[in-house]
Amino acid sequence: MTKRSAIFVKTGWKERDFEQETFDGTAQPDFSGLVVEAGYVHQFSRKTQMKLVGIRETDNSTFEQNNFYETGAIELEGRHRLSKLFSTVLWLSFRRNELAKESNIKGQREKRTDDLIGGRIAFELKLRRWLILGIEYQLNDRDSNFNDFDYRQNLAAIVLRGGVNVDEETV
Repeated sequence: MTKRSAIFVKTGWKERDFEQETFDGTAQPDFSGLVVEAGYVHQFSRKTQMKLVGIRETDNSTFEQNNFYETGAIELEGRHRLSKLFSTVLWLSFRRNELAKESNIKGQREKRTDDLIGGRIAFELKLRRWLILGIEYQLNDRDSNFNDFDYRQNLAAIVLRGGVNVDEETV
């Protein structure tokens, strides 16, 4: 787009063909469809960047007789470099997980749907080109149509991240 903006799209076709029957003798639903991750990255300055990402995918499930669930998500991440060594990260996310098969929990019979809202703030210290030390706080909230699966998670963590080109994620 411009020197400071970029669009990316990752796409593919995913097939899940389940051969086994469920516990109640019915066939497992299969999945066949498009999976996509698309986003927009804008660098406001040499120190500040923002990334907006949309996702459609499937993931494995161990809930009841569902082997997978479909996910749609939107994520926003802001990153600001305070100095050559220190950066801050702010991340927000909304995700909806939909399971393929109906479940019967405490007399409530329907397909399970979970809405997940998350946020994270982190401070990172670049120790080496390939090694970053961070301290972060993350809040995750799940609202399910089956109330027994609602939760709120508060997580404080110290994170050590290393690998090839690990510093490319920072601005």
